[in-house]
Amino acid sequence: MSEPATAPPLRPPAEGGLKAGSVDDVLQKIAAEMAARWGAFLCGLLLFNDASKRLVLRGCVGCPDELRGRWHIHAGDGLAGAAFAEGVPLHSADVAREVGHVPVEQFFGQDADAPCAEVAVPVLRGEEGVGVVLLLRWKEPFRPEEINGLRADVARHAGTLEMAKALYMAAARDESDGRRASDARSRRTVRGTAVTPRAVAFGVSSVVSRERAGDLFAAFRDRRRTPPPPVRTFDEGVDYTIRQLERYQEQIGERLPEAARLLFDAQIMILRDETFTGRVRKAVAEGDDIAHALCDAALEFTAFFRGSGVEYLAEKAQDMEDVAFRLLGNIYGAEAHESLAGEDSGRILLLGECFPSDIFRFAHGGVRGIVLIGTGSTAHVTLLVKSLGIPAILAEDAELLRLPDGVPLVLNGPTGEILVNPDKDVVRHVEEAVRKTRGVGAPGGRARPETLTRDGARVHLLANVNLLSEAGSAVAANAEGVGLYRTEFPFLLHPALPNEEDQVELYGKLLDAVPDRPVTIRTLDVGGDKVLSYFQSTREENPALGLRSTRFTLRYPYIFDQQLRAIFRAVQLRHRADVSIMFPMIGSVEEFDAAVRRVDYCLETLGTRYALDGPVARPAIGTMVELPALVHLADAMARRAAFFSIGTNDFIQYMLAVDRANAAVRRYYIPHHPAVLHGIARVASAGVRAGIPVSVCGEMGHDPRFLPFFLGLGIRHFSLDPDRIAEVQEAVSRISLDEASRITARLLTCETVSDVERILGRPADDGAAAQPSP
Repeated sequence: MSEPATAPPLRPPAEGGLKAGSVDDVLQKIAAEMAARWGAFLCGLLLFNDASKRLVLRGCVGCPDELRGRWHIHAGDGLAGAAFAEGVPLHSADVAREVGHVPVEQFFGQDADAPCAEVAVPVLRGEEGVGVVLLLRWKEPFRPEEINGLRADVARHAGTLEMAKALYMAAARDESDGRRASDARSRRTVRGTAVTPRAVAFGVSSVVSRERAGDLFAAFRDRRRTPPPPVRTFDEGVDYTIRQLERYQEQIGERLPEAARLLFDAQIMILRDETFTGRVRKAVAEGDDIAHALCDAALEFTAFFRGSGVEYLAEKAQDMEDVAFRLLGNIYGAEAHESLAGEDSGRILLLGECFPSDIFRFAHGGVRGIVLIGTGSTAHVTLLVKSLGIPAILAEDAELLRLPDGVPLVLNGPTGEILVNPDKDVVRHVEEAVRKTRGVGAPGGRARPETLTRDGARVHLLANVNLLSEAGSAVAANAEGVGLYRTEFPFLLHPALPNEEDQVELYGKLLDAVPDRPVTIRTLDVGGDKVLSYFQSTREENPALGLRSTRFTLRYPYIFDQQLRAIFRAVQLRHRADVSIMFPMIGSVEEFDAAVRRVDYCLETLGTRYALDGPVARPAIGTMVELPALVHLADAMARRAAFFSIGTNDFIQYMLAVDRANAAVRRYYIPHHPAVLHGIARVASAGVRAGIPVSVCGEMGHDPRFLPFFLGLGIRHFSLDPDRIAEVQEAVSRISLDEASRITARLLTCETVSDVERILGRPADDGAAAQPSP
């Protein structure tokens, strides 16, 4: 490790570019005073940007002047980011040895391996985080009494730093129009995480956010502006819009049966309701123009819904806004609402916040791609996008929402990159790639009828199915069956609990789509990030550890029983003997036994409720393995369950206590963590000893570097996304069981992540963290 003979010289505040008394000048003086007081060669003041969720260097001595306002880190990254996220001072005697440290040569051009003590003190106002004060000095660690003194020093400046942050935010708002114009001209690349890793798309930007929608609504409502002449009367516009929504609903129902009769019902009801339409007609009869009358009525209703204090009513405000936008567009022939409805097929939508119903609304218009920005998009939204085959990328750069409409964008799924304003050569290559893949079936191709290892061992590759439309993709990919059908989407998308008859119809369509292959249906898995908007009790302070999955269905047996009866009726009507069911998120033997008792009760009472054509055979009943508790109960569970399905995404999340949707801790979501591998091994061994099938679903099953490990454990069943089946089959065919057993044995001797990486090579990093759970 190299070490400079002397500390680098303290850089004074820059002379140029600072106005006396400016915010920059004040921060530079604070930084210089603190650096001198605490013997630091560097003092940086990082203020939190609420929009980008980054800490931005605003005042600094000891670093190049050009880094101020440009250098930034995510909250949670490095020592400074972690101190901000945790709200406590953090220090290190040698920052270069810290995991996730920020290389110090970015500040002062020295060797990053030189020993350097660092301390980061969060700036707090009440419970709110304002920013972080970061100090570095050579060799001499910060003593506890110094850190206490630093906390007092930082607290003394907290009010000033809070005001500085507010002024920077105000300046950013004033300059937003200029930044948008600049962004339109700039050419840059934004890194993200691909929801659809194979997909590539080209189009022009169309920002969809509540803020932009409100601006558009306000423009229509502005009484200082005279609206253009209408092309339809109000009543003609209402009739036209109802027919339009019914047509969309029919089209969606053909493609996505789960969404039939549910997406636009609320909006059609609004249009047929005399309370709303009568209010507009009355205002028009009294001399108001349609635009102002319509906007006034819509704003009145939305204000009532949002101010009601009732959560489900507040959510109806969005339906009212959508109706108003659509009506305005249809009455005035305006096109402004079209991008909001997702009907322009040349656009890539930039979404700051959306719900499952939004995705379906956009999907029917055939948009070219979607960028999901920030934390507003939950895992089941990304799962929907993936299931619909829409090219999509998750990004954290909130500046994308400042792009004006019409900026050329390229979504590069294989790299997870968003290219803003790409050059013509890039666009030409992308358009050619899109043309070549247009009309092609499953992206991964069609698998061979049987999957064999290099030495002839049989492996079974089944498909994950989220929506009924994917059942056809599973057949096209030659999957051996459906290893996991997620039943939650009809529940998530319906405006109320789907009734038993609707569920019988849906499960029947699934079985019809795969008539000659086994199907495993997972019972309702809601809670966590999959919230039933109409079911208040599913909203919790800590939903990942709350009333979710089987806990939820056991708490509400009428919902559980209705679903079980619907499954059994669909199976009995088709005389199927190859349908299994499994329970999600089982945490104890008692919980599994209680769920099994519900199955037995429903089977016993089915004949008395319905005139069935013969008895219903008891299905094979298995369990998902997602909780660490089952690692220790694996043998007991294997004596009860007919099969195990290891849901690796949630298994990793709960084993390592990492919220995989939280960017601040994403680096801790490590599929190849030794605890994860040992936990999976114990579950697989219990299944093998009991002679029951053990399958893997989740992102680990798609990664060829983990396949030898799974095969070496005796796992022979994998449930995969349909477009990954052919490539996994090819990877399996190159592995021998002897080789797999040797690799597995070596992996199970590892004590550290780096030990595992030396054997596997570094597995795909963090990709699973942004993917939906199995």
